[in-house]
Amino acid sequence: MPRFMITLLSCALLALITAASAWLAWPTGRAFSFLNDARPVFRIEARENFMNLQPGQRPKAAKYDLAGTLSALQAGLGERAWVYAVANQSMQDRLRAGSRLVTSLETIDTLGPYQEARGLTLIAGHDPGLNAPEIVLSESVARRLADDPLTLLGQQVIRNEHVVPEPLTVTGIVRPSPWRGPEDPDAGGYRRVDPAAPGADQFLSDFATPAVTVVFRQGPSPADVQFLQTYTRTRLRGLQLTDLRALRDTPEATAVRNRVIQRSRSLPLLAGLLVGSGLLSLGALTLSGLLRRRVLLGTDLALGGRRGRLLGAELGRSVAPALLGAALGTPVVYLLPAALPGVVVGTPPTAVLLLAGLLPPLALGALTLTLCAGVLRESVAGLLRGARPGQVAVPLLVGLLLAFGLALGGVLSALGVGEGLDAQARRVTQDFGRVLELATSGSSDTRRGASGAFTSRALTAADVRWLADQPGVASVAIGERINGFLDVRGRRVYVNRLVTGDPGLLDVLGITVRQGRPGGCLLNADLARTYGVGVGDTVSVPGREGTRPCPVSGLYDPPDALTRFVMVDFPEVIVPPEVGLPGQQDSLPGMKGAQPTDGVLRTTTLLLRLDADATPARVMRLRDAIGAHRPGLAFALTPAAPSIDALLERLAQQGRLFLGLALAAGALSSFGLLGGFLAYLDATRYRTALDRSQGLSRQQLRRRWALGGLALGLLGSALALGMATMLTPALANAFSLDAPLGLAGDLLPEAHPALPGPLTLGAAALVTGTLTLLLTRLGERWLAGQRLGALLSAGS
Repeated sequence: MPRFMITLLSCALLALITAASAWLAWPTGRAFSFLNDARPVFRIEARENFMNLQPGQRPKAAKYDLAGTLSALQAGLGERAWVYAVANQSMQDRLRAGSRLVTSLETIDTLGPYQEARGLTLIAGHDPGLNAPEIVLSESVARRLADDPLTLLGQQVIRNEHVVPEPLTVTGIVRPSPWRGPEDPDAGGYRRVDPAAPGADQFLSDFATPAVTVVFRQGPSPADVQFLQTYTRTRLRGLQLTDLRALRDTPEATAVRNRVIQRSRSLPLLAGLLVGSGLLSLGALTLSGLLRRRVLLGTDLALGGRRGRLLGAELGRSVAPALLGAALGTPVVYLLPAALPGVVVGTPPTAVLLLAGLLPPLALGALTLTLCAGVLRESVAGLLRGARPGQVAVPLLVGLLLAFGLALGGVLSALGVGEGLDAQARRVTQDFGRVLELATSGSSDTRRGASGAFTSRALTAADVRWLADQPGVASVAIGERINGFLDVRGRRVYVNRLVTGDPGLLDVLGITVRQGRPGGCLLNADLARTYGVGVGDTVSVPGREGTRPCPVSGLYDPPDALTRFVMVDFPEVIVPPEVGLPGQQDSLPGMKGAQPTDGVLRTTTLLLRLDADATPARVMRLRDAIGAHRPGLAFALTPAAPSIDALLERLAQQGRLFLGLALAAGALSSFGLLGGFLAYLDATRYRTALDRSQGLSRQQLRRRWALGGLALGLLGSALALGMATMLTPALANAFSLDAPLGLAGDLLPEAHPALPGPLTLGAAALVTGTLTLLLTRLGERWLAGQRLGALLSAGS
């Protein structure tokens, strides 16, 4: 392949890798970058203390004039701040557009200048109307609902068809906020509502107090803070003013900030490895050409040529194809959001495009200029004498070794992250994706059943036995979560994940009792240690009539980090159903239905584990069987982990991203190495001619090239594996920010440096073997086309 084409293709790939990496890291990563938002943010909110609730009590909302408060605060602060409120927020909504369904969304109802305060940019369309059945979708969700998101404008989507279907017209597509926070619809959308007419969501406002958020354009004055404090104290009884900047110093925020820093460092480092490899390969090619043309350059100077003209000609020979390649590779980055929805969003910033378009030609030009200046510094006589073989071979080999090591290091880093993501996805699929929740109320938020007039809630022991006998079902158990209290040694302890369940729950969730046995209350070992409880002690749990004693019969290990992230309802305490915990689902206001009784097993929720992956076909067969077994039963059969589908999809998208980077880097490395090795063969033709004239056989030459390729592969692979071992965890941690959050707001487990996996080691071995064979074969073909006279010639 001509040097012009090698340079063009290499620079196109360099531009693409540079733009993709810089865009992903811009400015410090999309997710959680609100921690780096310098704008002061205050929130006026109620501090409900769920710990002090008595059994049977429900939290009560603090009632206040939300619309009047927003108007008064905005008038008092003027244009110095934006004031908005989130009247309602749901993390488990569903949206359907035609045949496409997206689940586990965060959709919010807002009032006030929400779009301006959060820095959202409408890509197309307009804001929804106040109290109109309209919605603005985030770009990532719109791409999951339609191949072309703009076709959704003016179309209807159905929200929560499994509970109470709500048709909403899409009025706009919004780009996620650069300061993503808990209220930003990165994974959903938003509506605009009037809090004076909450309509169907009235029951939510009975126990959830809408918070007011104040976002200052710049640092607030003492008078502004005093105004907020006075207004909250005198006009908003039961609410408190919180400066959210203080939250940036919490352990959780510190952990997130560390991931953000890793993202901002690891991605440019990966791009630097790949770009540096390409530039070194092209530099080696340039150097070999210059050294081979020393005699011609000396002849030109002897005939009156000027060094500046020769320098400019060689510079143009490198920069012209580099400019063309960068111009071809840079626009390709616009296709990334469509290829990787949710991982890459929006439009590439102008600075990223300039960096991608200018870095390859400028860097290659500077490298060429440096090499040319070094060669042309010699005298005319020195140039006419030609170059010594060692003078040519050593710089080329060092350059090729560094180029190969850097390129392979980047490739193995990308493969290592992809390998880790695949392993994580396999574990999520097998350990958690096979666990389904059968809830007769349909939705863990509203639980309205089929029509909203009643709640279908009866699942009995007979249903469990029948379900356990169905094809593909490995185990079934009651698994009803109750936010309740535990009386331990005279103290009342609030347990966020108090679950009533039979012994089958242990098999469904993969819990191993490490001390004691099932039968009574089972406690998380950490919780038992905290409160000084052991096997044989007795705790009291709330029954439907007073408290009931429950002996602690066993302890089990606390969940690991991945289980805690995925299975947000993983139990801290498992209470046998015989104890008679109050049913989780009491009748909601305006709904009719039989109250739960004190039966041994009468619940609204069952958990079941399949014996194979939960494919759509398997789930559909099971859903049909349940519908035929209990005609008229309103139920939902969904993954027990709310965000598991989105998590698996995001892991797959990130795996594709790193595979693409690895392929691009591999192609770039191939161009540079092959071109550099051919140039090395040309530059050492004098030594080859001398060896051949002294009787060196072709077989001996092949052995020399094979050993050289093997040494290059082994040294480069060792260097690459060392770099990949250190870089892979940082890249994995950086991209864990893009994974859907658990309901507790936690992150995926942190990755630490570890030995390369079989895929990474296999790739290094394959590359080393392929490089050895390829260089040997390339040397043979080069030698076959050379005559002894051609080897001794000084032509270019």
